[in-house]
Amino acid sequence: MVEVVAALIWDKDKFLVCQRPVNKARALLWEFVGGKVEQGETKEQALIRECKEELNITVMPKDVFMEVVHEYSDITVHLTLFNAEIVEGVPQKLEHNDIKWITPAEIPDYDFCPADEEILKKIGQNKIIKYHAITKKWGNNKECKMFARRIDKWLSQFEENEKPLMLDLLRHFTYYSERTIKKQVVKLFEEFKKVYNGKFIISPIQKELGVGYSDFVYDVFWMTNDVKDYAERNIINIANETDFLDVPTLVFIDDYAGSGKTFIRFHKKLININQNIKDKEIYLLAITCSSIALTNIREYAKINNYRINLISLKIQGRAFLDNYLYKQVESEINRRKYEEICRKYSVLNDYIFGFNEIEALISFEYNTPNNTLGIIWHNLNDFCCLFKRHKTEKTDLKTIQEKIKKRKMIKKEKPVIQNIEETKVNIFILYCVVEGKDFSVSNACKDLGLVPNQVDELMSKIIEEGYISLEEGFPTATSKLKETMFTSRIQPIKKIIKSESIIESKEISIKESEINNYFPKNFKLSK
Repeated sequence: MVEVVAALIWDKDKFLVCQRPVNKARALLWEFVGGKVEQGETKEQALIRECKEELNITVMPKDVFMEVVHEYSDITVHLTLFNAEIVEGVPQKLEHNDIKWITPAEIPDYDFCPADEEILKKIGQNKIIKYHAITKKWGNNKECKMFARRIDKWLSQFEENEKPLMLDLLRHFTYYSERTIKKQVVKLFEEFKKVYNGKFIISPIQKELGVGYSDFVYDVFWMTNDVKDYAERNIINIANETDFLDVPTLVFIDDYAGSGKTFIRFHKKLININQNIKDKEIYLLAITCSSIALTNIREYAKINNYRINLISLKIQGRAFLDNYLYKQVESEINRRKYEEICRKYSVLNDYIFGFNEIEALISFEYNTPNNTLGIIWHNLNDFCCLFKRHKTEKTDLKTIQEKIKKRKMIKKEKPVIQNIEETKVNIFILYCVVEGKDFSVSNACKDLGLVPNQVDELMSKIIEEGYISLEEGFPTATSKLKETMFTSRIQPIKKIIKSESIIESKEISIKESEINNYFPKNFKLSK
């Protein structure tokens, strides 16, 4: 039996693993850094030597994490794994094929040496996330654990022979948290700048009824890309102004283009207001777009000889058509099977394949498009959906009374910032400071009882007045704010913010309970 030592080295929530070289036994499998104990060495001495030879680091061995005995076909090893700390150097790839820092949740993504299996189980105990292969691209570990619970609950409603198809659909599903959207809008703007560098105006697509969820993306877009000078939320209201007519290019922001009809209707409405818009160059920037929307918008532009350009980071085909997920024969079989499952669980006909039968597989933190396959978002009396579509509701009398009560409480407190007597501005500044890199437009709407245009106006105001600056899309206190803020007065008001929404919205807001039950919150007020 050969004595072998290895090191379990952590960096916050990640631990170090190494990939064995091609020319050694168990080639390209992953392991912990370490090796054989030489004659006359203690285990600790051997570990220090091996780490220096393999990674050019100096480690301090601590307690033993675990010992295992494993019999390979060519050798039997007694492995002692020490908890260890790097005291000098940065790991370098001197002997291994690769080295990486991974989280316990990522363990299933790597092929390890068999001797390490029991060790990995202990490391990942209660940490390896179920369905991680599906959810790892949806968010961080905390969110993935939440999704795993949701998926378990959702799948439990299906028969065993129905579950494989549902899981297969989820493997191709795309979910965007607001943090993910921040990264996406940066890429989207970079793609736009590759093809255009002139004068332009950016606006969300304004919809006839309900909450325009492109408003959320619009706010994230201008905050993250620092293009407030080019942004105009109410573009319909300025369609006849001289300054507007001088701008050659209009840019519209959307999270998802399902059928393309919403954009086409909006474009027609603008033309009805001002015929000169026919001659303007138009860009639609969408994080994701269906293949149908792409076709419809291009045909609309071609028929009318409009200069419309669509830039999207992902073109999503129909789940059961277009050879998007399955080949033709398999696609038809799965389509029929899926339809039978939907009818069994009483999904409404118009929702089975999503609105306009787009067959989308997509959801955002704040809403699921109705173009998404209905079995995923359609909630029934005896069937719980996985991702919920959010409906808008008018604030009830009790909620209004509570907000009035809280506003009276906050007015009794002295202002947090000198020279700003307006309560809602004071509170919004405080909210931005408290949240910092956890700031979320959609959650600001929920927590403060606002709608996107109010967040837009307040954020614009405090930026223009020099209290807040934006860094990578997140609000940061300026030196002016630090000089004028009474930090001792923050805690009382912070408690009121935490307890209840205190800024009255005169418009429709999203019902908070519908969101908290189904989606992860990016932050908490208490820190």
